[in-house]
Amino acid sequence: VVRALDRPLGYAVVNLGEERTVALRDLIRLLEEGLGKRARVERLPPQPGDVPVTWADIGRARKLLGYDPKVPLEDGIERFLAWYRNGTKAEPT
Repeated sequence: VVRALDRPLGYAVVNLGEERTVALRDLIRLLEEGLGKRARVERLPPQPGDVPVTWADIGRARKLLGYDPKVPLEDGIERFLAWYRNGTKAEPT
């Protein structure tokens, strides 16, 4: 996001993420483990607009911003939760 501020891109849309697809249930599990709490999950039938699989095509972010993610999702969640627990006083590393 900071790199995008330093470039005159106008209104270009870029995806920031990881190229690996992660199931929602796996993301919930990671958050549960990190928080030490069980999520209250309400399973509903697919809703209009739901898609079965998504992923971030980060090609444009690589080209325009030099984006090269190095932190796996699991580590990123761990770092985010540590930052959040710290009262959001420090920036995530």
